Amino acid sequence: MSEISRRNFLKSSAVVAFGISNLDAKMLEFPQQENLRFTYFIKDSMCNVDLGNLQADKILEVNGDIRAIYGDLKLALQSGAIIGSISSEATFFVLSTMAADYGLRVAYSAKSNNVRTWILAPKGVAL
Repeated sequence: MSEISRRNFLKSSAVVAFGISNLDAKMLEFPQQENLRFTYFIKDSMCNVDLGNLQADKILEVNGDIRAIYGDLKLALQSGAIIGSISSEATFFVLSTMAADYGLRVAYSAKSNNVRTWILAPKGVAL
């Protein structure tokens, strides 16, 4: 059995993300909480998302590959930031797997039509 390198894994994730086009995420919402504010929000260009009422300190945009936001994302994960997103399954998989290496967990997740709404938070932080 051959091993998959990190580079090939990320490339294949990008291919899957490009294969999923025009995902409509208007039907998904985050849990209703008065003080829910994200340190970072990941905007997936593969999903049509209305960010009108979004409260986030910084918005990072993913366009099929996390390479452009890797530095900011690594800083967010190291600092234990609360990260939210409405994204494709591929983006969710890559970021949630990466977050686990930094001690973050999936604190909220909902899926509809190959679009996932999710929140990553440090272990022990209640939303």
